[in-house]
Amino acid sequence: MTKEKGYLKGYLFYFPNWYPRLTQCFAPPADYLDFIKKYNGAERAIGNNQNLKLWGIEKLVKLNTYYEVDRYAPDYFIFGSDVGGTAYAFNRQNSSIV
Repeated sequence: MTKEKGYLKGYLFYFPNWYPRLTQCFAPPADYLDFIKKYNGAERAIGNNQNLKLWGIEKLVKLNTYYEVDRYAPDYFIFGSDVGGTAYAFNRQNSSIV
């Protein structure tokens, strides 16, 4: 198991059904993991009337479950939003951001 997957597992042990699905076909980008390890989420204005909110690790599973991402968009894992209805996600197949 990689260090990154071990780190995620430490936070996801409360959600045992999600950890195998998250790590089976998906490894978040290393720079994202480094950021989350250091800051555990963030929210910031990124332009005129635009925001970016990166969810903390404890909310990743809860909000992906709440939005039923596994059911409606199983190839994606949401990691944040613009705080106005647009979600940001990783493609589980290639870790690209959509």
